[in-house]
Amino acid sequence: MEDIGATPLLDRLENGLDEMVTVNKLSKGELQIIAFIRAIVHKANIYIFDEPTSNIDLRTEKMIQSIIDKISKTSTVIIIAHRLATIQNVDKILKVENGKVKEYSEKEFVK
Repeated sequence: MEDIGATPLLDRLENGLDEMVTVNKLSKGELQIIAFIRAIVHKANIYIFDEPTSNIDLRTEKMIQSIIDKISKTSTVIIIAHRLATIQNVDKILKVENGKVKEYSEKEFVK
């Protein structure tokens, strides 16, 4: 957790990731970070994130982006987002409008 900057948050929780958390105990961003970390611990093959960086501050957004970047190295990650900054490191982008794919782009990799 150190490599994504979550150690200070986890150190504050008496039971670490097993802490019972409530909205009053943590900020929205901190709750999102805990949810992301709990998902990573399960080591799924596919993750789907719907607006993962909405309603959070810049510091938390960077931390969540770091988490997404880390898990996308070993898993398939699908991100639903309106903000371009949220999907800046993705391989493929599909723009969906009224339930239909309107645009498709694929990142070109330099080898």
